[in-house]
Amino acid sequence: MALDEYKNKWDKVFLVTPVFILVMFGYVLSDIAGNVFFVERVGADYLPYTYIVGAFGIAFLALLTSNLIARKNIVFILQVFSLTGVAFFLGSLFLIKNEITWGYPLFLIFGQVFYILLASTVVWNLGLKICSPFEAKRIFTFFSVGASIGGILGGVIPSFLGADFHVQNVIFIIIGSLLLMSFILIFVKRRYSQMLVRDHSQNIESWKNGFLGYCQTPIAKLLFMALTIFYIVSWIGDYEFQKILGESLSEAEFSRISGFVSIFENIGLVLILIFVQQRVFKSAGVLNTLFSTPFILVIPFVVLLFFPFPFVVGSLLLVSNIINYSFFSNSIRLIFTVIPNGIRSSAMTFVGGNSDSIAMLIAGISLALLNRFLTNIFVIILAIVLLLFLLVIIFYMKGEYVKQIIKNLESNDKEDLHSAIENFAERGYHSVGVKELMKLIQWKTLDSETVRKIIFS
Repeated sequence: MALDEYKNKWDKVFLVTPVFILVMFGYVLSDIAGNVFFVERVGADYLPYTYIVGAFGIAFLALLTSNLIARKNIVFILQVFSLTGVAFFLGSLFLIKNEITWGYPLFLIFGQVFYILLASTVVWNLGLKICSPFEAKRIFTFFSVGASIGGILGGVIPSFLGADFHVQNVIFIIIGSLLLMSFILIFVKRRYSQMLVRDHSQNIESWKNGFLGYCQTPIAKLLFMALTIFYIVSWIGDYEFQKILGESLSEAEFSRISGFVSIFENIGLVLILIFVQQRVFKSAGVLNTLFSTPFILVIPFVVLLFFPFPFVVGSLLLVSNIINYSFFSNSIRLIFTVIPNGIRSSAMTFVGGNSDSIAMLIAGISLALLNRFLTNIFVIILAIVLLLFLLVIIFYMKGEYVKQIIKNLESNDKEDLHSAIENFAERGYHSVGVKELMKLIQWKTLDSETVRKIIFS
């Protein structure tokens, strides 16, 4: 039995991790190329307007995806994404080859919308479908490492191509990665067909049920606010990077430095995910780890406030992305496992997709207005203020997290009960979980059956 579970774990790692590698490879390559070509050919001052258009694109695609999840399994949706991406990137190439200016905005905006939703929500839904909450705490680390390897590979290409970093070469490489991912997903579907079958006895995972799940679960609302604020700050940091480097460097230097930043960022991510992340989670707890991320991220923004140089803004993007893809994003995904099973996937799609689009819209409007009427310093100050507000939201989230686990223990749903016991068993290995549990028992009178479940866990 134990041998079968061990083998099943590594089957998931070796079969699904390449999907994460290819998604992040395409994301990084598309993002670097889209920004470099747009900033150099159109101008950095127009970037906020691409954020505004992209926000509506993400909202529409998130709505479409949540409705597809209601009718098809997640592998089919990933395959549809892959083929749709191939068609749109070929369309961008056609426009650019015929010297139609709209080709560059289309390439940038579609690449951002497509890969943001794919990397932040859709591909992680595949992980949630094939992994139990207990497995997710271990296997998700391998998926994250795979995504980092993809980021390194995506950064290598612009770093070493230099002057040969042309649109045509980039688009063909991205299309190749999407077709390869679609091919690998055929084997994933065959191996995990039973886990991926839609359970029609559950609520349909549509936008409506995602919204209802969001309304019914207090922690989902806090997750939504935390993600939205963090993404706004990330877009501000990304804008500062593109603007300062685009105005200071040539196109070849810009693409090369962007590639090197991605390489160093993802090497750092791999080291943190393998050697640091699990130790931090076990010693500090998921929510305490999440609470520390705004403190770390505010430091490079303060430095940038006084020293707006390419090296400083490069360091800002490096720190921001490492914090995002290691401690922040993985903490958020682990917190999602306490949301009741019947609405977890749809709530995750709703929260992930809509927080992305709303953050992108707010960032685009804010940057457009601040650049028009105020200096760049106020953009950086806005990011610092938002990070301080994020601390307040995470503070409230700490209480709701344990309360939701208690609700799951009181539930009659076997999946929710099993998830709650796993969460308490996992947290019981370190003092953080025990202290929070004892506080909760003191705050609330629990029935004898629930106390028995807690003691058992």
